[in-house]
Amino acid sequence: MPDEIIKKKIVLTGDAGVGKTSLINRFVKGHFDDKYLATIGTNVYKKEIVLRDYTVNKDIGMSIMIWDVLGQEGFDRVKKTAYTGAEGAFMVCDLTRQPTVMNLRNWAKAFTDVVGDVPVIILGNKVDMITEDNPNLYQLENLARELGYTFYTTSARTGANVNESFHLLGETLYLTTAKPMPTLTIQAVLDIIMDSFCNLHGGQERAMPIVQSAFAEAGVDFLNVKSEQLMPLVAKIVEKDFTHLGRGSTKEREVYEKLIEELSRQEAEREKMGIKAPKGPQVNEESVKSFSNYTQQVVKSGGNFDIYKAWIGGVHQ
Repeated sequence: MPDEIIKKKIVLTGDAGVGKTSLINRFVKGHFDDKYLATIGTNVYKKEIVLRDYTVNKDIGMSIMIWDVLGQEGFDRVKKTAYTGAEGAFMVCDLTRQPTVMNLRNWAKAFTDVVGDVPVIILGNKVDMITEDNPNLYQLENLARELGYTFYTTSARTGANVNESFHLLGETLYLTTAKPMPTLTIQAVLDIIMDSFCNLHGGQERAMPIVQSAFAEAGVDFLNVKSEQLMPLVAKIVEKDFTHLGRGSTKEREVYEKLIEELSRQEAEREKMGIKAPKGPQVNEESVKSFSNYTQQVVKSGGNFDIYKAWIGGVHQ
């Protein structure tokens, strides 16, 4: 059983017939219903997921109320009522019908006019029915970039990316409110960086000599590292094995620098409040592992790094 239960409301919007209800059925019930029935008003579904917050070593249960909003034109009052109180949304289009892609702008405006800036993921549904060179894919990508939203291509029929997209939204909803962050020290940051570097660069046997060489060349005492030495040290470590990851090394360095920036922020905050720096690493082993795994995902995918997400385990049913 989860140590804590939180409740979240999300909505699915988009034109009629794009597959909103089928996506929900696939996620909630685990099956596909190919009998299309136009949703009258709003249907509400419930699904519970669990994620692990390693900063507090707790399983967090999330009860998601999923509002399936009708896609027909008009019914503005019904839609606004459904949107009210929503903490996130999926905006769904049908990749076989170009107008449903372009109409996402209208859905986005109508939704944000009611709830403001909350997490939104765009779903390009029915990806199993198009080819990879379909122009609607490019339009979807450009539109998502224009609106500033993450997007997935999904298939309610095959289940492709359905669980992943729902899990990502649930995780994002948790992160926007909880903002999990362990207490960082210099020792903890070094531990995290070295663990991540070894995982990305062929394991400890190959990577640790590279780290040790970087320390030596930088003239840094491993047992007495200063905060101001961390940034140049990271640059040296990544530079020494740049070719192993190629372009990924730039993303790797960015991740480490953001971690160091968070350490600096915490140190400044402690100093302002007159709190002495804690002794020892502080960050538990599971948090180090979570950060390291997430760093690998970000570097390999070239995606954006969210330091709060680094301490959260994968969402699962």
